[in-house]
Amino acid sequence: MHVGRRVFLVFVLAVFLRVLLWQLVPVTTDAAEHLVKAEYVAENHRIPIFEYVTGNDPWWYPPLYHIIAAAVYSLTGVLTVTSPLAGVLSLVAFYFFLSEFYPNHLNAFILLCFLPFHAYMSGLAYVTIMLFLWGLLAFYFHKKHEKTALRRYFVLSVVFSGAAALTHYHGLIAAIIISSVYVLRRHPKKALVFFIGTLLIASPWYIRNYRVFGNPVWPLFFEGKYGHGKTSSGYGFTGFLNILKASTFSSVFFDFWIGAPNSGEDLMDNVAFGREKYPLVFEAGAFAWILLVLIWSVFILRGLFILRHDGIVWLSFLWSVLAIPFLANARLIVFCVPFAVICASAGLKGVSKNQKKALLLLSMVFFSAVTLAYAYTYHGIIQDYLPFYGLMDGALPADARIMMPYTLQECLYYTDHVCIRSKDFPGGVPPEVYEDPSLVRHLNISHVCCDSLYWNSRPKRIKNFCQSYPGEKVIEYRENGVFGVCYKT
Repeated sequence: MHVGRRVFLVFVLAVFLRVLLWQLVPVTTDAAEHLVKAEYVAENHRIPIFEYVTGNDPWWYPPLYHIIAAAVYSLTGVLTVTSPLAGVLSLVAFYFFLSEFYPNHLNAFILLCFLPFHAYMSGLAYVTIMLFLWGLLAFYFHKKHEKTALRRYFVLSVVFSGAAALTHYHGLIAAIIISSVYVLRRHPKKALVFFIGTLLIASPWYIRNYRVFGNPVWPLFFEGKYGHGKTSSGYGFTGFLNILKASTFSSVFFDFWIGAPNSGEDLMDNVAFGREKYPLVFEAGAFAWILLVLIWSVFILRGLFILRHDGIVWLSFLWSVLAIPFLANARLIVFCVPFAVICASAGLKGVSKNQKKALLLLSMVFFSAVTLAYAYTYHGIIQDYLPFYGLMDGALPADARIMMPYTLQECLYYTDHVCIRSKDFPGGVPPEVYEDPSLVRHLNISHVCCDSLYWNSRPKRIKNFCQSYPGEKVIEYRENGVFGVCYKT
């Protein structure tokens, strides 16, 4: 296969962008939790359940990302490199996918290379970019099977669909999309075999979850043996009511076009550096970004109409949109992303060659700029907290057992201490301590630590607990608008 000079240059620039984001995007929240789990698997060769290293929840997550990250860490000594590798591999896979099945839409490759969602997720230790890779490979071999009728391609499609289901519960959407294609084409037996094959590959984990939690997909739909807030706040059957909320779709929109999870919630805060230091450049860039997003959104919709007879395209959109109400973030639409950029390319039909070049070039520049600006500012915010985490390591005893509400994951990743979840699971601190802090001293907790990271997002009871805990302060840190405190229990 001949790879043109322009395509190769775009690929090199895309890899460079992902390397920059890999270095800039800070390790926080779920990313910190995933990496701590992967490190534990690498060092202990087993998957924990209720141990403190599992973070806020017992380990319910399908483990394929963590197992692969553990293997990569063991081979390279670099804990954070799995997502960038998956991101680059998925670009290569997408080029082959386009070349074979959508050769008239190679502009989609350029758009994906600089699409904020794909670029940012490639630098972030979430499972999302690996889901993208497995789903894309499942679609690739599905279409190879359609083209050749060779059984081995059907089997490979099932294998990668199973890999997606072993990476996240949402990975089952890939199997639903492909099975729906078979149903649409009046191959119900193939649809059934495909879906059952996917479930069989993923079944060991789902059986394990049933034995541990009483629910194979805990905490979705029902609670099983252990209650969980997510079951009643979007993960349950009532999640469909979220389709009535504008915020459900605006959240996905911002995540898709900025790249960072939940970016719509703190967009202005996380581009504050550029807005304050270079106001004219910021305003011009923001205007260009908004205009480009609107243009590409129109082209995606136009392309979806043009490709309406391609079943896998519109089914990927249909099932992704139906899933959005359960959890309003862009990782749920990951399986329609390759088809979204293909639709965008198809939507360019009738646009002159020079106009296409200008649009793609502007998109490369401004999409990269917005994503990098967001990552750079967020990086700076987290850097301000590292001295406090360093103080925790230096000033607290090595055997300290710490309760750190709301930033437990950062405590696990950035310190060497045992950090205990404040949830009512085995090995955790029951939430009743927020009403009665005196309970903490009876729970084998040596220190309570709090910081101001994500302060505005915290429930009032956690703020009150952190501000008025009746213990001796052993650390008090205040610098650059950041505060951190540790109390001895």
